[in-house]
Amino acid sequence: MNAKGLLFAFCISILQACCSIKDSLSPISNENGQYGYINLKGEVVISPQFDGAESFSEGLARVKVDGKCGFIDKKGTIVITPQFDYWGTASFSE
Repeated sequence: MNAKGLLFAFCISILQACCSIKDSLSPISNENGQYGYINLKGEVVISPQFDGAESFSEGLARVKVDGKCGFIDKKGTIVITPQFDYWGTASFSE
């Protein structure tokens, strides 16, 4: 494993040990500034395609597409069309 791979594995283990990765998926970004999601094994499960992304909560995650926010499920399917202008900090739960 190269140095980049070791650093990645180290970061994942730190997140698992001390932080809560909700629903076991975590947002990542690529070199082009697009966001997607990885699982706890470090595998990309939703390819980077969003302009912004937040953690999953109760099976949904808020994403930004073309300046609008909406929500996706754990498969990356848009379940609430990006139509909202507000991106600031907000969360939801039952």
